[in-house]
Parts: sequence; structure tokens; C-alpha cells
Amino acid sequence: MRRLLLLFALLPLLPGCRAPEYTPAEEAAAREIMFGRPFYDRGKGTPAEFVTNQRGQYNPYGAILRGEDLYPEAVKTLARIRNEAELGFTWQHPVPTARLPRLAAAPRIDGTPEAAEWRDALRFEGEFVMNRDEKTRQSRPSLWLAGWRDGHLYVAVRFPDEQIHAFREPAKKIYQGDALELFVRPAGDENLYFEFIVNPDGVLWARKHIFSEWGGFFTLRDRADRGVRCAAKRDDAGYSIEIAVPFEQLHSKWIRRPPQPGDAFTFMMVRTSLDGEVYTKNTPVPFLYDGHNVFGYFQATLQP
Repeated sequence: MRRLLLLFALLPLLPGCRAPEYTPAEEAAAREIMFGRPFYDRGKGTPAEFVTNQRGQYNPYGAILRGEDLYPEAVKTLARIRNEAELGFTWQHPVPTARLPRLAAAPRIDGTPEAAEWRDALRFEGEFVMNRDEKTRQSRPSLWLAGWRDGHLYVAVRFPDEQIHAFREPAKKIYQGDALELFVRPAGDENLYFEFIVNPDGVLWARKHIFSEWGGFFTLRDRADRGVRCAAKRDDAGYSIEIAVPFEQLHSKWIRRPPQPGDAFTFMMVRTSLDGEVYTKNTPVPFLYDGHNVFGYFQATLQP
């Protein structure tokens, strides 16, 4: 099956198709990935781990480098992965930390983040385009809020947007338009994590994933939305979203007992944005690669 998938991916290189050209530097980068473990080991504990763990997915390319067909495409693909990893090797931003405050009262989930309800929340203003370390220019900065109360994780955002694109299945995936993605990894010693996506119409898509030590992830459940509440509201300046996630749905520890101060987990908030033909993913802090990069999430601790 793997060879069949690889064949389809590389159809443009079959007889009668033009093979891509590659440089000596790309060839050296490709060989660095496939021959020996240094590239894989170098990523451990660095922001590049999300990319270096993918090495195992490219073993068929390793066979190609040893003399089989489709050599040029193998070089190009592996060189691209090597360059993506270099971004992580040289990334100057540490993994963010978050002391998640206990809110004075549970916010009303109506899509309107009122100042009084969210007064004690963790707060960020503005956006960073993924893989960049400079804030975007906004006439009105985005607002990101997070906190906890009564066994729930609460998140709210307010995004400026002149042209809102709210997608839903089956036409398009909701994250292909404007939306909030909330990723939560309940326990650092497990590969399980959750993805909650809400669009400007308040449509929720909740998913349960597990990531592989060799890169990539598998979706265990496409409707992991039990107990999750959300709401969205549009106005002339853009849209806002509120979401409440019960901790007990995330981890067996919180089923046995309620969450308490000192409990730790990781999470990340991502804005997907479609502006004309331009699609971007933005975050409240500098962040690498993709929302599924569990290694770059906020290291959060519940506060009293």
C-alpha cells in the first residue's frame, strides 16, 4: 500500500513526464535526513521536533536515494523537510507558558465576551502569522482570552474581519474559512489531544486525535463534542466566539476528580483566516508549523 501511495504521489515523474531538477545542496540535505539518526535525534526537545519526527514517513524515499527510480523527487521532498526543520532549529522563541487564572464567575456563553465576565482572564492582543515572529498590522487588534472555572476551560476571541467566510460541511471544511481552532493536549505523557473548531456562525467541529512518534496524527473520533458549549456573534467590525470545554471530557484524571490549582496541560489557540484568495493561520504568540504541532503549545497551569 505504501508503495502504491508513493507511486500516485510521484506520477509526474513517470516516463513521459519531466523530472524536477535539484541542487547539490538539496541532495546533501536529503541524504542527511535518510542516512543515520542524527537528524531525527537533533530535533528532540527543540521546536523542530514536529518536523524531525516525520522522518519515518519518508522511508520509501530512502530506498529511492539508494538507487531506485524517482530519485529527483525524493531529493526535492526530503530537502523541503530539512529546510522546514531548520526553521525550528534556529527558532528563538521558547515554548510559551500560561498561568491560567480562575475566573471570578463562569462566563455566559453567548458569543459576546463581556469585559466584566472575562476581567481576570489570560489576555493577548494582536496576531502572529504562523512561522513568523512579528505581529501583523491591524487597525483593531485581535483579542484572545482564556481561563477556567467550575470544571471548565473557557476561551473567547474577538477577530476583526471585513469579509467573513463561514464554511461548513459537506461543501468545505470549516477550518478552510474563518474560524477559531482550540487545541488541547490534556497530559504531556500521552499522545492524545483534542481539536475544537468554531466558525463565525457558531458551528462546532470537535475532534479527538493521537499523534505518532514518527510524525503525523490519526483521528480517533470526529465528534468529540459531548458537553462542549460554544457561541459566535458577528458585528460590523468582525466576529467573536466563546467556547466552554469540560475538563472531565479530556482526561481520566479529571473524571476521577475535578480539576484543581496546580494541574498542568498544554493548549494552543489558532485563527484560520480567508481574505480573498489569501489563507493564513494566526496565533496569539509566535508559533511554528501547524496547529497540530503539540510540541509548541502553551504550557499551562491552573491557578487558584
